Amino acid sequence: MAVQAERTAAWDLSVHLLGNFHESSKGSNGSSLNIDSSVGLGLGGGYNFSEHLKLGAELSFLSPDYTANITVDGGAQQKIESEMEVFNGHLYGAWNFLEGPLTPYVRAGLGWTYVNSNIVSNEVPMGVCWWDPWWGYICSGFYDTYDDTRFSYGGGLGMRYELDNQYYIQGGVDRYEMSGEGLGASPNFELWRLEFGWRFSY
Repeated sequence: MAVQAERTAAWDLSVHLLGNFHESSKGSNGSSLNIDSSVGLGLGGGYNFSEHLKLGAELSFLSPDYTANITVDGGAQQKIESEMEVFNGHLYGAWNFLEGPLTPYVRAGLGWTYVNSNIVSNEVPMGVCWWDPWWGYICSGFYDTYDDTRFSYGGGLGMRYELDNQYYIQGGVDRYEMSGEGLGASPNFELWRLEFGWRFSY
């Protein structure tokens, strides 16, 4: 007997295995950025208002390697190789085209993306000291790095399959763009996503 979806009035919780594709971007004065592909993790949840409409939220983390070519004063090029940290937090809406257990879907979302370049922004480390109940007085130094938080938006498409009345899997491809003043280029991330989910209702 075919599995019935019965998504209406049900909640979804899921863990994500996701990754970004290789990205290249060019900025002003000959600067450029090449971001390697990587694999990350995510968490999500949402509510199914009907067999078709779902609204939800998700968090994800990626840590790709990158190479940046920066034009410094005098026109010289400086090459930087490092690893960035990317955190995404988005609200989204998804539309399942079919009512059965196997359905294609489209989705769109918006939220915020935090990027940490892991490039030191201050030459002298700042000191922090605290009292530890086990080890006594401890001091440590740390460096500030160049980072930024930007508004991001995008969408994607994929397929969803209900394994039974409780579990589902889905996979797809998304594209998100970051916006804001001061950007020399239009950074974007294209992501593949594989979700393992649990559906429940009260």
